[in-house]
Amino acid sequence: METRQRSWKEKCCDRVGTSYLLGHAVGGVWGVVEGIRNAESSTRRMRANAILNGLTRRGPFMANTLGILSESVSSISDGVSESETSV
Repeated sequence: METRQRSWKEKCCDRVGTSYLLGHAVGGVWGVVEGIRNAESSTRRMRANAILNGLTRRGPFMANTLGILSESVSSISDGVSESETSV
């Protein structure tokens, strides 16, 4: 059985999606830790709010940052690779 080589678009989508998901996970953990540290109130509801605020602040930030970096690196890498094979 032959295995076909994936196109640059498939590879780029795979890399960006994986990086975005990883960024959400890492940013979410970062936000939860930050929310726990910043929870000054003794009420349960206020602590939960601080944790959720940290999670929703850091999760998307990290996800978008890693997604854009991954897309840039993937595009440059595939562009260089494609130019080497066409010469």
